[in-house]
Amino acid sequence: MMKKRLLFSEGGMRIVNFLFFLSLLFRNSGVVFFSYTLWAVYLACCIRRASSKAAQVAYTVLLAFAAGMILLNFYYMVQSNMV
Repeated sequence: MMKKRLLFSEGGMRIVNFLFFLSLLFRNSGVVFFSYTLWAVYLACCIRRASSKAAQVAYTVLLAFAAGMILLNFYYMVQSNMV
């Protein structure tokens, strides 16, 4: 319960934004996966809490984008390690 409250607070969003900033500084690290995963968890919780169908659709589209970015970054990370 406390973790959910932290994630939806202003401080929680600061943490997510800071992780995205760290992923820019430390390329080819696991920070990008962690930040997108945390964002995906946030979006999944938002889908459950959304009161309107339009908000649920918007959060679902963003969740699909986050999942695509996780897969894309994983692919490039694997490719760069193989070379």
